[in-house]
Amino acid sequence: MTLLRCRLNDYIIGTMIDKWKKKLGLTEWDIASHNIISAQVVFPDDIHPKDKYFIGVYNKDRRSAIIYHDIDLYEEAVVHELLHLKYPDKDEAWVNNKTEELLKVDAVTGHLKYTNG
Repeated sequence: MTLLRCRLNDYIIGTMIDKWKKKLGLTEWDIASHNIISAQVVFPDDIHPKDKYFIGVYNKDRRSAIIYHDIDLYEEAVVHELLHLKYPDKDEAWVNNKTEELLKVDAVTGHLKYTNG
């Protein structure tokens, strides 16, 4: 990957993070992303090769977090990880459902629907 492509990817990811920080009321947070090497992740033997990737958020302290990933980040993953920060007591099923809800596009208006809570 060229340096220009790396910087462009970083810019796109930063833009996605900023967009969803605003939508989710996380503007006081300092949230970064960090690409890791796949070899740094240990997967169980029974995971299918197509599912061997890692995206996860590490909450460094009260208002600082890093999204670690070994694949290119995409909007659904950013929303999912930010929801873990916004609602730390919610389980994975709730976060998955909320992520889908937030990303649904209203076919008539073309706007994202969002309900807080």
